[in-house]
Amino acid sequence: MVSGRTGILSILISFCLVAAAGCSTAPVAETSTPTPAPTASPTPEEELFDYEIIDPVEFQSGDLTLVGRIYMPISDGPVPGVVMVHGSGRRTRDESLRLAKLLVEAGFAVLRYDKRGAGDSDGIYSDLLPGNSEALLNRLADDVIAAVEFLGQQENIDAERIGLFGNSQAGWIMPLAAARSDQIHFAVLLVSPAVSVGEENFYSAKTFENPERLTDELLDEISADLLEYSGRRGFDPRESIEAMNIPALWVLGGWDASIPTRETVAILEEIKQEFDKPFVIHVYPLGTHSLMNFETMEQIDFMSEVVLDWLAEIDGN
Repeated sequence: MVSGRTGILSILISFCLVAAAGCSTAPVAETSTPTPAPTASPTPEEELFDYEIIDPVEFQSGDLTLVGRIYMPISDGPVPGVVMVHGSGRRTRDESLRLAKLLVEAGFAVLRYDKRGAGDSDGIYSDLLPGNSEALLNRLADDVIAAVEFLGQQENIDAERIGLFGNSQAGWIMPLAAARSDQIHFAVLLVSPAVSVGEENFYSAKTFENPERLTDELLDEISADLLEYSGRRGFDPRESIEAMNIPALWVLGGWDASIPTRETVAILEEIKQEFDKPFVIHVYPLGTHSLMNFETMEQIDFMSEVVLDWLAEIDGN
């Protein structure tokens, strides 16, 4: 079993690999059939952990059947739950497994599922663009709400203690879901934008999503340009973030070349103060979009330093 700071740091490597794709919304041809999924069978590494794996599980989101996996901690009573929400790309339940294990070790049941149009789930996969962002993100939020409802119906799950955990593009999806569902009770948003899809695209184009290109001067220049931005915005998460009335934690990187952290923090702080929201915003000044320290290129131990303590606090443990 993984234990201690060294174990947690090694577990975070999988997050680094997934987050490296960023919120990228570059156009790619739409796919009409699901991508074949890697094997969903538990690995020998998974079998070393003291929890139950239920795979596959299926639930409905509208007319679609979505396929996932539940990790259940061994417990004598009902446990809280987390639905892991996807970043950009064709994400499946076989990703972010090590982060899921950290959550399970902290006492949370975890549901991870194949994104619509990916893996074994039904539907058509579409890349996110400003033009389709309103409709697509709302559909993905529908899937999250369906996943939360499904997890809450499972035996030994405390439906009053279910929340969301995701990164990057998930930061647009989770507020939409949380604003529309009273079954979502908290959210952890890693390197998640609070700006519109168009503004995030503009920022990414300026930085080439490469943290080595970032300088304080370039960030100043982009901030000034964003104040004058008049391009197509697409979905803007501000309204849904304002509608969130649950504890929420944002963990951001000050050296993120995918999302504009300065602008994201400013928006979140404004909403938090104006509406007295139970939000916590934690910024690692040298954190990249993968939450690695840009100077040392070491993975930041954000789970043990921030996330797990915050989850224990809001869950009353």
